[in-house]
This record gives sequence, C-alpha cells and structure tokens, in this order.
Amino acid sequence: MEVWHEISIGSAVGLPDALAVGRDGEVWYTDDGGYICHISSTDNFGCYAIHPSTKDIWMRGIAMGSDGALWFTEDNLTSIADTQNAIGRLTATGKYSQWLLPPDSGPTRIAAGPDGALWFTERGGQRIGRVTTSGVIAQFALPRGVYPFDIVSGPDRALWFTTDTRVGRITTAGRITLWPIPGAQQFGGIAVAPDGSLWLADGVASALRHFVPPLPIQNRR
Repeated sequence: MEVWHEISIGSAVGLPDALAVGRDGEVWYTDDGGYICHISSTDNFGCYAIHPSTKDIWMRGIAMGSDGALWFTEDNLTSIADTQNAIGRLTATGKYSQWLLPPDSGPTRIAAGPDGALWFTERGGQRIGRVTTSGVIAQFALPRGVYPFDIVSGPDRALWFTTDTRVGRITTAGRITLWPIPGAQQFGGIAVAPDGSLWLADGVASALRHFVPPLPIQNRR
C-alpha cells in the first residue's frame, strides 16, 4: 500500500528546489524566492530570508556539512551589487555566511565529501569546486566543453558527477577522470546504489542509465 501526503507551504514562500536532511531529522530545502526553509516530521516549517529581495536567484544545491551547518549554492545574484555567484552557509539557528565565486562559475549542486569539505559543480565555469568548513575554496578545471551538473560522494572516497553526456570522478586530491556514456543526451541527477554502481538521470532522452565503475576504482576504498 502506497503511503504519501502533500504538504502545502503557501504562496509567499513556495518554490522549493534542492533538499537535504539535517542532523535533527528535519528536511531543509532551498526556495527560489531567496529563502532556506526547514520542515519537521510533524509538518511544522520555518524559513530564513537569505536574499528575499533578489529576483531570479537560483539556489539549486544544498547539503549538510560535517560542521552541522547547511551549505548551498547561490547563482544569479545580479541585484546584489557585484555579487553574482557564491557558496552560502546557514547554521540551524539562522546565522548566514557567504563566500564569493567568480562571475562565470554558475554553481549548481553541492555534496558533503569524505574529507569533511563540501564539493560543488560550477556549470558555467566548467569546474568542480571545493570549500572547507572554514571557507577555503579550491577549484579544479574540467576539459573544455565539459559542463558539470550534479555531484555525490561515492563509496570509494571520491566524488562522482554528471556532465551533459559523461560521468566524472574527482578524487579529494583533485584528480579527474571522465567516461562518455553511449547514447547520453543530457544528464542531470546522479545517485549511488548500495553496490557502488551509479544511476544517472538523462532527462532529454527520458531515460535512466546505469554505470558500473571499472573494478580497480570500484574496489578502492
């Protein structure tokens, strides 16, 4: 028997996008109106106004960091002085911090890495980014024409990410490997299965694709 229910979050703050589960079990999500919100198992929710006056802001990724705070991507902050792209941090009590990124970066998704840092994709800048919980940022360039989208932590202590037609892997030392996927058109989401294989969402092709990493990588811990 299928069990589900819908939660109305109102019209004032009602454009939920990325999701993450906090340490307290609450679900946190980004809202394209410039808010970070959270909701409990009893359907009680609240929001923090991060950029409430900013139009068309994109906060497409959020993750729980090893420091217990929420980390998220901020793209298209065009109405806030010269700030256009950033990584944001929000504590459970509402304290907000921000680290700026280059104007061309286009930060998209973000994930907690096995090294305690947060790793994120820069679709516009064609890079993979890394930010420590103290705010130190490093960026790793991808080959020309490779636009990353989603990113997850894998079972091999590396990060895996999607590009338009390839799946990529980056080690915590910054070593990058890419595999082209035959027939792929436009990858979006990526998920790690219990056996260490990867599932890739190809929205343009209306398909899910299954990728098994090469054995030397799959068995590496």
